[in-house]
This record gives sequence, structure tokens and C-alpha cells, in this order.
Amino acid sequence: WKKPWRWLVGISLFGTTCVYLAWSNLYASATSTDISFIYLTLLFLPFLGRTLYRAWTETKADEMDFVLLFLSPLFYAIAGKDLLDPWGKDWLAGFTFVMSLLYLALAVSRYAVQKKAKTYDIAFTAIGATLLAATTAVYFDTMRWVVFSWAIEALALQWTAKRFGSQSLAWLSNGLFLVAGMIAIGENETKTYVLCLVPFLIQLVWNEWSNRTSNAKRTESEAFHFLATHAFVLWFVGAEILRAWDGNLSNSLMTVSWLVYAVLLTAYGIWRKDHLSLYAAVALFGLSTAKIILVDTATLDNFYRFVVFISLGLLLLLSGFLYNKFKGKIE
Repeated sequence: WKKPWRWLVGISLFGTTCVYLAWSNLYASATSTDISFIYLTLLFLPFLGRTLYRAWTETKADEMDFVLLFLSPLFYAIAGKDLLDPWGKDWLAGFTFVMSLLYLALAVSRYAVQKKAKTYDIAFTAIGATLLAATTAVYFDTMRWVVFSWAIEALALQWTAKRFGSQSLAWLSNGLFLVAGMIAIGENETKTYVLCLVPFLIQLVWNEWSNRTSNAKRTESEAFHFLATHAFVLWFVGAEILRAWDGNLSNSLMTVSWLVYAVLLTAYGIWRKDHLSLYAAVALFGLSTAKIILVDTATLDNFYRFVVFISLGLLLLLSGFLYNKFKGKIE
């Protein structure tokens, strides 16, 4: 533990995994689950103990430390799931939940002592958050609540990233937000959209407000969340329009909603002197115009075609007027 040969760490974990797999194939079926779980835990504890020793003695972490840090709980969680599967989802969810609490408690206890987030604290938080997401996926029967739980967890992880000043946790949060959003899109259900969208919007408003009060610029992770949230809102609005109206008119109404949204982004960009909002608005205007010309007008009769083009012209004129009027303020 004090002066280990680096390559022995990986070999030890690999060898332990092989020993457990061999024992599991030969004897697990004839052994009670309690005994099997105790055996598995005894194999996991030395690796956890070594990680804690390295963390609390302030030893500088290297690549092999992170291999051990992330792969040992993964091995324990997968093997534990295999053992507890016959017992049902309550036991399995409880197992992953206890593991998540363990790693989150390690992160909090280290941070409480040192008052400064370090590499191990961030890693413990990331592992705990991942296990917590797995817990919700195991326990809830409907994907609606899985999506909501993951989005709330991503929100909490984002706040932790702000507190720690960690971009790694911020990107992990964005990844979890993205997974929740993609699942909500796949479910294509209004309640699922709403439950997923609320944490997205809370995080967006919080980022914008905190940056405004501190006169700070967005980080790359915050810019990604900004664009992802607006894209999800547009998808949600478009899906609801398609659900409410049938036929070719729904596609044109969806395009008009994009144009209105682009005008709102333009107004926000002018008010906040925010170039990212203006760039997003220009891209949305371009996409909407292309969709009207190439798709919408080909399926509409003359009256609706006239209405759509008039709406496009008015909204483009309004955006151009706002930009020219406040161009000096933006620049």
C-alpha cells in the first residue's frame, strides 16, 4: 500500500475477478446467497481499503489508482446484482442505494475536513452519483420517474460541481441530463417531457442568474447545457404541436413556433449582451427558413402558404429591427 508496484494493482484486481468468477461458476449455485454475498464483500473490501488509505494519506493519485477506484465498485455492483437478482428489485435497489450513500459519504467527509475539493472527492462524488442513477433505474417501474430522478440527480450534481469548482462533475451532470432527455424523447409522453424539462430549466435559470450576479462568463459545460436545454424545449413544443394538430398544418405551426423562439432568443441576447443566444437565434432562423422553403410550402395550399411566408417575413423584420436598434449595446 505504501510503495506498491503500479502494475501489481491492476493484476491484483484482475486476478481477484477471475477467482470470484471461477468460484461463482463452480460453487455459487450450491451456496446460499448470504454466504456468497459475504465472500464477495470480503474480496471487495481490501480494494476499497487501499483506495481510502491513498485518499486519506494525501497520496497523489495516478492512473492505476483511478483504475482501482472505478473498476472495483463496478465489479462489486455487477457481481452483487447477479447474486441479488432472484430476490427482486427491492433488494437490488437497496444494494445499489447503500453503495451510492457510501461513496457520497466519503466525498462529504473528506470535503468537511479539508474544505477544498480534491481529485478523490470528485471521483467519490461521481461514483456515488452513478450508483444513485442506477438505483432509480432498478427501482421504478415507469420510465417517467426514472427520467425525473436522473434529471434531479443531474441537477444536484451540477450544484455540487459549482460548489467544488469541478468541470469534470459539471460534464458528468450534463451527460446525465442528456441521457434523461434522450429517454424522454424516446418515450414521447407529455408528462415525461414536463418532469424532465423542469430540472433542465431550473439549472438554466440558476446558471444565468449566478453568472449575471457575479459578472462571470459561461463555462463550456454551462454553454452546452444552455444549448441542450433550448433544443429540448423546442423538441417538446414541436412534439406537443404535432400531437394537438393533424395533417400538414402541424408542421408549419411547429416551424412558426421555432421562429417565435428565435425572436425570443434574439431579445434575450440583446438584453444580456449574450453572443451565444444570438448565434443560436441565427441558426434557428436559418433552419426554420430552410424548412419552410424545402418542406412546409410543398405540402400546403396557397392560403396557408401565404400565411406562413407572411409570418416568416414579419418575424425576420422584427428580429432585424431589434438587432439594428441595439447593435451598439451588444458590441
